[in-house]
Amino acid sequence: MSRVTTSSALWSAFRDRTAALGDLTALAAGGHEVSFAALWQQAERLATALLAAGVRERTVIGLSLPNSHRFVATLLALCRIDATVALLSPQYGRVELGPIVAGAGVDCIVTDARGVERISASQPITRAARADVLEVLFTGVTPLDQPAAVLKFSSGSMREPKGIALYAENVL
Repeated sequence: MSRVTTSSALWSAFRDRTAALGDLTALAAGGHEVSFAALWQQAERLATALLAAGVRERTVIGLSLPNSHRFVATLLALCRIDATVALLSPQYGRVELGPIVAGAGVDCIVTDARGVERISASQPITRAARADVLEVLFTGVTPLDQPAAVLKFSSGSMREPKGIALYAENVL
C-alpha cells in the first residue's frame, strides 16, 4: 500500500466525508457559525485567491492565524492547492520563525493584517500580496521538496522549535 502523504489527500477525504452535510454547522467560534457548505465555498475562494497572489502549489506554506473559522478555511484552501502547511503560532517571533522558515524551506507565510508587522519584524520578506482577506508574505527562502501534508512545531521552550512532519494518513 502506498503512503498517502500530500495535503490534497486531506482535501479530498474531508470533502468526501462532509459534502452531504451542507447547511449543518461545521464550525462555531467566537459567536460565529459556519456551515459545511459555506466552509467549502470559503476554502475554494481562498485557494483561488492564494494562487492568484502567487502562492505556488506543492511548496511549504506557513500558516499563522489565530484559531478561528478563517484558520480552518485557510488550512483547507492550502490543502486544496497541495501545499505542505507549516503551522506557525501567532505568538512566534524572531527566535522561532527564523529557524523554522529556513529549516523547513517556507516559501511564504499566510497571515492576517495583525500578523504582518510581527512577521515582517521577525523574518525578511521579499514581497507581499493580498489574497482575499489574507496577507501573503514571501520569504525569499529556497523551497525544499517536502512530501508531508502538515508540519507542526514544538514550542521551543528549551531550544529552537523542532519540526514534526505529519503525512495525510496520520491526520486522517
